Amino acid sequence: MKEEGKLIIISSDYVKMELMEIEDEEKREDVMNFERVLSDLNFEHNNEVKLLASEIVEKCNIGILDALHISAAVLTNAEFFLTCDEGITVKRIRVTEVLRGKGQFINIFNPIDYLKSEWRIIIR
Repeated sequence: MKEEGKLIIISSDYVKMELMEIEDEEKREDVMNFERVLSDLNFEHNNEVKLLASEIVEKCNIGILDALHISAAVLTNAEFFLTCDEGITVKRIRVTEVLRGKGQFINIFNPIDYLKSEWRIIIR
């Protein structure tokens, strides 16, 4: 999400849930601190996100946790959803179609592609 030229980083209860699954305690603490410092907003679980995620799972063959991440981004009106998960990026066209059918939209990018496209950064 961009606000007057500023990039707003949105986290969610689902991100925090995944971070808790990191087995290495030191790494888990480091990543959780990193998430806490970078995040400007946190999306909390609710029924609306659950319903949208269920539809994404059903129509796009995406796992529930990934669908919750996407749904949280959509419902916070995020402009972009960045992920390194190829399982999501290869299905971004289908996800976009499903969201458009509901009057919603989000750009799904791999972070490198996002930097190249939106910030015109050259990465070799």
